[in-house]
Amino acid sequence: MSKSRIKTMIIVFFDIRGIVHCEFVPQGQTVNSAFYLEVLRRLKRRIIRVMTDIKDTVKLHHDNATSHTAFIITNFLARSNNPVIPHPPYSPDLAPCDLFLFPRLKREMKGKHWETVENIQHHVTTFLRSIPVEEFQDAFQAWQTRLRKCIDGRGIVRGDTCLRLKCVFNFCNIARGESLEQRYAIKFCVRLGENATETFQMLQKAFKDDCISRSQSGKWHKAFKEGREEVADEPRSGRPTTARTDESWIVCSKFCVPTVD
Repeated sequence: MSKSRIKTMIIVFFDIRGIVHCEFVPQGQTVNSAFYLEVLRRLKRRIIRVMTDIKDTVKLHHDNATSHTAFIITNFLARSNNPVIPHPPYSPDLAPCDLFLFPRLKREMKGKHWETVENIQHHVTTFLRSIPVEEFQDAFQAWQTRLRKCIDGRGIVRGDTCLRLKCVFNFCNIARGESLEQRYAIKFCVRLGENATETFQMLQKAFKDDCISRSQSGKWHKAFKEGREEVADEPRSGRPTTARTDESWIVCSKFCVPTVD
């Protein structure tokens, strides 16, 4: 089979619940920092529009490509209060897109060619949206497992890279314990009669850099003050309970797809 002469690139953002945002790079367009900045702005608008429950707690993971680490990108993310999960240098085997999304898409596309760019874009988009949420959950669990193995295998990962891995692993564990712990603390403060501002100040003092956002603290303070007893999240229709987290880690990936013989 001859190689395709034309390829199209797709940029995909996904989290533990599925595809968050995807778009195709226009033909002839270089993915430089200026273009990636516009992509991030579109991503932010989509999150605000359709994912209001996590809009204040998003953490972004992307690799160390120049377009991702440029000043205008880091400055935009800092001003948007979107922390970036650090990625160890020269470690594509530790990126969720390489562990999961790329192989999954490759299997689907293998041996298939399309006559037009529009056809391939439609097929790829439809396929990505059809991936079950359970597969995304398994991918994030596999990511944590691989990070843990690399941290434990000190003979493979050393120095700064090991510290970066530990930082990533800690990011991935916040929602499983820290957020619930802080909700219990908020509930306790409500029963003591502390107002929302005083409660958030106490959380900052106790949890420091791991403290949840002011808006999240205020939301839970209001809920407990109005009589809520349960600290866990309520299940969402159409989504398994295990897919719900207080914070969301969104992964960016780029993939080239062959289109024409």
